[in-house]
Amino acid sequence: MPKKANKSVEIGGISVSLYRGGAKQYIPKHGADIWYPADQVKALAVAVRENISGLLIGETGTGKTSILKDIAYKRKQPYIRINLNGYTSPDELIGSKSASNGSIYFEKGIVIQAMEAH
Repeated sequence: MPKKANKSVEIGGISVSLYRGGAKQYIPKHGADIWYPADQVKALAVAVRENISGLLIGETGTGKTSILKDIAYKRKQPYIRINLNGYTSPDELIGSKSASNGSIYFEKGIVIQAMEAH
């Protein structure tokens, strides 16, 4: 009897389904080899499994981005990082019109790219 493909992965002791669909070019090539508090990994895994929004709060360099990238890697899920600061413009996020060789075209911003990857 042929072996069934594993359709889930364990994250923080929680079984989370592998991601189906999405743009393959945005799937991380490697995970993060970091320690993160077990209760927080479990909470993130439950949020992903139940499709619940979450908010990570912490100092710079504490692994917030790394843990999310690791979860995306394990789920084979597209991952796009969007950095915001006081100078981030709507054009960077959504997109803008551009011109080239006498033609006008729409250049997609990072949010549009992320939505299309989903």
